[in-house]
Amino acid sequence: CFVLRGRSLLPLSSPPHRPLWKPASGFPHSVPMHIGHEIRSKLKEQGRTVTWLSTRLSCSRVNVYKIFEKSSIDTDLLLRISCALGYDFFALYADEIHNRT
Repeated sequence: CFVLRGRSLLPLSSPPHRPLWKPASGFPHSVPMHIGHEIRSKLKEQGRTVTWLSTRLSCSRVNVYKIFEKSSIDTDLLLRISCALGYDFFALYADEIHNRT
């Protein structure tokens, strides 16, 4: 497994055979990160609009609203969103891996 840091792919310190997600103790299990909600939250935090993001991504506003509903996302699209918002969303996945292994 690798993590994107800046423009470099760095190997994770944990062995690749370990699961990326495992339930924590408790009822019934911990909830995995929802990337669409994270993107919407960052957009709102920056005071930007759906129209602004749709223009940066060259897509319709409807498609941006669909992104908000996605619990997982294509890496190329996530890279484009990260660049548009100036925020490394890949780091959220890296944190998720380290917190759950």
